[in-house]
Amino acid sequence: MWQAVAGILAASVSLAAFQMVYENYSKSLRDSKTSDKVAQIEAGLEKDKSGTHTKKWKAPLWKLGIRKGVWRQTPRSRYICAQSSLRADIRVKLNLAQDNGKLDLSECELESIPEEVFDIECLTELSLAGNNLSSIPRGIGRLRNLEKLQLSGNRLREVPDELCLLDNLEGLWLHGNLLEQLPSDIGALPHLKQLAIAGNRLTSLPESIGLLNALSELVVAGNRLEELPKSIGTLSSLRNLDLHGNQLRSVCDTIGMLSSLEELWLQGNKNLEGLPPTLRGLHQLKKMSAADCSLTQIPSELGEMQELQDLSLYGNKLERVSVDILQAPRLRKVWLEGNPLHSENVRDLVHAANRKICFHIGLDDVQVAIEDVRVADNDMKNVLSSRIFSNCVSESMDGYWKLDRHVGAHSSVANASPVLVVAFGSAPGVPNWGGAIRRVRENFNNDSHAEINFDVLYVVDPHRSWYGGGDERYSQYNNAIEKIASQYPKVVFIGDSMGATAALMFAKHATMVHSFCPQIDLSKSSIRPGEEEAWEGILKERVLAGIEACSGDIQVHVGNWHHDVQQSNIIPSSLEHARVKIYGIDSHRLAIALDRGNKLIPILESSILQCCGVTNTANIRLSNFF
Repeated sequence: MWQAVAGILAASVSLAAFQMVYENYSKSLRDSKTSDKVAQIEAGLEKDKSGTHTKKWKAPLWKLGIRKGVWRQTPRSRYICAQSSLRADIRVKLNLAQDNGKLDLSECELESIPEEVFDIECLTELSLAGNNLSSIPRGIGRLRNLEKLQLSGNRLREVPDELCLLDNLEGLWLHGNLLEQLPSDIGALPHLKQLAIAGNRLTSLPESIGLLNALSELVVAGNRLEELPKSIGTLSSLRNLDLHGNQLRSVCDTIGMLSSLEELWLQGNKNLEGLPPTLRGLHQLKKMSAADCSLTQIPSELGEMQELQDLSLYGNKLERVSVDILQAPRLRKVWLEGNPLHSENVRDLVHAANRKICFHIGLDDVQVAIEDVRVADNDMKNVLSSRIFSNCVSESMDGYWKLDRHVGAHSSVANASPVLVVAFGSAPGVPNWGGAIRRVRENFNNDSHAEINFDVLYVVDPHRSWYGGGDERYSQYNNAIEKIASQYPKVVFIGDSMGATAALMFAKHATMVHSFCPQIDLSKSSIRPGEEEAWEGILKERVLAGIEACSGDIQVHVGNWHHDVQQSNIIPSSLEHARVKIYGIDSHRLAIALDRGNKLIPILESSILQCCGVTNTANIRLSNFF
């Protein structure tokens, strides 16, 4: 009997020793990044193609052990064995995330989220942007420690209710998808500060959104919203509300309760005809745009806004604007071009503007040229006059078209300009090249030996539709640009991001193009409209066709951010007139970064000088320009 007992003990010791050796061996293989061999050991040797190996066991050893009661599967062993079928780079990222709580699986061509992701419950940051995800598993609700969740640039049509369980979430980015609605309990995220849902197909927002007490930034641009929930007025921490490029018919009265709001963007809502007088309650508001809508009235109560500095109302149907609005104490700029203002109203506005210090009012040449206005030249000192092209191009033409004509340095009369600079606006839907253009003109005018003439056409797509690149709106933009550009011997196109895409798409009308970080293949971009892949394919074809058809020079500027480099690589290298310059700047906002480094203005100046035929003569000091 004692011999039998001794045999059992010996067998137990041997089995325990084998288990220890096996665990140590497996661990050493994992640590040396040879997980494929681990998988081979755990899954059992299979007969290979040469037939030299025979099947030794049918199941992984740890499963056999469980059945025989020898050992238990631990969470770590389950995690290691499960990820053996994943790509090597993803396995590495998963292992790193176990330690630092951050997982970046962006642009990994994923069509589904690996289940192993939801086992890393220590995650605080998760990025799945730029993949091909059509759904998010309910397991997302297990990641209760998440603070930042990036899901932009996928094919999501909905997100699960379990997303609302992430009560530590501070930032949620869902822009560039195909979402038609948000979870009804989105308000159950008490710490959410940033919510980006631009470029989707949302027709409404859930009423519970008003419960997001920590929310400071809400970006819903480029959707299909027709109205806002009344609860939006309870967002006491909200500072930036971007609703441009939707289909709003009205703005609810409760919006005036947003006591912390500093910026309000409503431009490009073509069905919006009026604004509520409760806007006067926005005591912290500094910037407001309701341009390119269909406003027929504007409340005089805007003059009670104590912090308002910049007000854009151009491109509406306003026949009268109360001069009381100009009484806002900090107001410095009001843009009213493209409105059918009555002559006496224009005269009153000009006189009121002249009573303010450091104030400018934007009017178009049609408004100031009305015979009944009869304002003297010295009364126009605060008037920024320009030409609005919208009506003369087409009655149904979308977008913002503003021609800023050259005025000679030594003359108040506009001279004939040989060069037109076309500045395309980016996704925010506002003309964003004005400051750079002004500095270029100042530099030229400061040279007393030369007068460089050029006009500027500002073109803006306020609907965030990428200038209709995938639909019939493309023809409207193309025909309008051709009509205007054909009047000039030389044409320079500039644009960044969405505007850079437009600069390339319409490049056949340009002599020279500067495109900063263009998006050519929107299916690979997180910043995009909520359109199907077929739409994106048409835009890509039109961009490449525009590049090929250009008879001038094209310069594409990108930083070293891999996404922008990837987009620039789509341009065929065989096109000698299209060159790509890569800067050591890891940012999509390259134009801004170049401007801060004093490198943007010389690029623009050099192109304009070249188009003007300026050479380094005794009369031109080029060193002043570079």
